[in-house]
Amino acid sequence: MEYCKNSGMIAFIPTQEESFDFLEGEFPSKVKWKHNRNVIAGALNSTSYLYVTKGKVNVKIDDNSFILPQGWYGSFLNETEITGEGHSIISTRIGYQGLNQFGGAVERLGRLQYIDGCSSTLLLSAPRLGDPCFNYLHVPCNIDQTAHTHPTLRVGYILEGSGIVRLERGSLDLVPGMMFCLLPDVIHSFHTKDSELRIVIYHPDSDFGPSDEVHPMLNKTIIEGVSARYVMRK
Repeated sequence: MEYCKNSGMIAFIPTQEESFDFLEGEFPSKVKWKHNRNVIAGALNSTSYLYVTKGKVNVKIDDNSFILPQGWYGSFLNETEITGEGHSIISTRIGYQGLNQFGGAVERLGRLQYIDGCSSTLLLSAPRLGDPCFNYLHVPCNIDQTAHTHPTLRVGYILEGSGIVRLERGSLDLVPGMMFCLLPDVIHSFHTKDSELRIVIYHPDSDFGPSDEVHPMLNKTIIEGVSARYVMRK
């Protein structure tokens, strides 16, 4: 395991089952690395976000089982048995009830513009404004990202490529198969040369998503030529 001293970032290539708790603050989370053997993941009254990094895993939800191959991802509620010899990273948001959903595989380029020529895709969206989400980040070759922070925890996994993350007190090499936990408000930036970086990232919260006042079904319901979004506000 590598830990950049006093930097607020843990980064390593996992070779066995690992787990971390980030229970302080408004958005308590747990992180588990499944390696070869069966595990119980998640917790009562929680939602977990899973990415399969190698092989296949079997996710059991109630009386149903879902086989997810490498490169697929999903979210599931409460405590769940994850079986099979595949590897996966599982980030759990405690005290939040989301949705059971699966998808894959991740496209190479993100669909949304991000800072400094990077791009991102919202893989698992927040069902409601402020809820957790699961994202993909693409950092092209020859990028020097602007130093920035995030107000909450970020848990990432390097799918492909290499680069460097620069921190206020040091730097770390980023390589395929590495997972990282970046604590809130840590100044950081990603840098690449002749290799791109492809990363999936768990966010325990967001400032994005539908609300009772604004959502697709309401917006596109037209009453006498006016969106119900505005009619309901009267």
